[in-house]
Amino acid sequence: MTMPPGSHMAPPADYRLLMPEGWFRLDIDPERRERSVDALVNRRFEGMDNVPHIKRQLAGTGSRCVS
Repeated sequence: MTMPPGSHMAPPADYRLLMPEGWFRLDIDPERRERSVDALVNRRFEGMDNVPHIKRQLAGTGSRCVS
């Protein structure tokens, strides 16, 4: 789409990104980001009881990567 010079088109306000099955969507909203990263880490290590230190490290790293 060609627009005249100086005119601006607003970015889309509501859209969804289709992701492959098995992928996890991280919420980048600052108020929900930490819960989203925690949910991903918990999902990845579900059923593994001997890795709490790895889970803590990944949760902390993930939050910093998204911010």
